[in-house]
Amino acid sequence: MKLTITVVGQPTPQSNSVTCKADIEIESFDQQALSQLVHTAQQCDSVVRLAGSSGGDSARSASPGRRGFAANHRSGPRLATEKQVGAIKNMAKRQGIDLSPVLHDEFAVSSTAALSISQASDLIDRLKNNLLSA
Repeated sequence: MKLTITVVGQPTPQSNSVTCKADIEIESFDQQALSQLVHTAQQCDSVVRLAGSSGGDSARSASPGRRGFAANHRSGPRLATEKQVGAIKNMAKRQGIDLSPVLHDEFAVSSTAALSISQASDLIDRLKNNLLSA
């Protein structure tokens, strides 16, 4: 299921408002989905606040598509792309690997959607090379 989060900041002298829109995919409403939702909302809030505090000169609208922020202002690393998340899930499923302990122990996240682009890339490489055990 797809959820859309929109955070709209206060108008600035140079702009009507700064907006951040993020679409996230969840499988069910569970603790993992709630964590993903909160994390995404916090990132949008940070982008809006940062862009608003700069007077809105460089980013009037931050639209991350599904993951990561396409604005000039970011609050940390961009999140894994939809394709990366799908690849990780598919490879892990084919190999019979439970990702939960790997995500928690090695990346300190609760879902593949919370990985950064570089973390997701690393995990994909490890899965391709069968470096994780079932």
